[in-house]
Amino acid sequence: MDAAWRIEVTPWTADAMAAGFDIVESEAVPGAAREIPPDLATCADCLRELFAPANRRYRYPFITCTVCGPRATIIESLPYDRARTSMRGFEMCPACAGEYHDPGDRRFHAEPIACPSCGPRLRFLSMTGETALRAAVDVVAGGGVVAVKGLGGFQLVCDAINGESVARLRRIKGPLLLRAHARRRRRRPQAYPHGARLPARRRDHPGPDPYRSARSKR
Repeated sequence: MDAAWRIEVTPWTADAMAAGFDIVESEAVPGAAREIPPDLATCADCLRELFAPANRRYRYPFITCTVCGPRATIIESLPYDRARTSMRGFEMCPACAGEYHDPGDRRFHAEPIACPSCGPRLRFLSMTGETALRAAVDVVAGGGVVAVKGLGGFQLVCDAINGESVARLRRIKGPLLLRAHARRRRRRPQAYPHGARLPARRRDHPGPDPYRSARSKR
């Protein structure tokens, strides 16, 4: 059965009142309902930190807090705790751990919390950080195409005002889209009764049938 969160309610008494506020370890229990939090765009506070030279997360691309950042794309199982996400391999540095455990901090129990000292880093070929970013920018500026790995997959990037770069990108995307489309068809086959008329292609997507084009080239 699926795992779900369980909330236990205990009657309040003055004698039982404890000082402070704690978040205890999550417990997986049997149940049918479960909810995965969505990814959220970078908030205004994180953007201010991102471009503040004195901030320790200055220009850190994986900046996040409790109100923004990745959720669904890094979760591997529920309940939603850092140990059950792809961030479990990044041990928090003392500064991040201090924010994570401080109820007054906006990163209190922000599971994807990270910084340049302890979190993921940009990587391009054998380079990391700002050096990697500058190298990738140089490739794009020189007419090349760069595959950027993001939270939900890869994006192909080129100089949109360079005709040769755009043409190169289209040549690369064609075979990739065809293979991805073929994989989706294999995963989700559709059966039609004998003699049934197959659904027509959508009118808002004109152009040759990719499968017919692939067959004609064999």
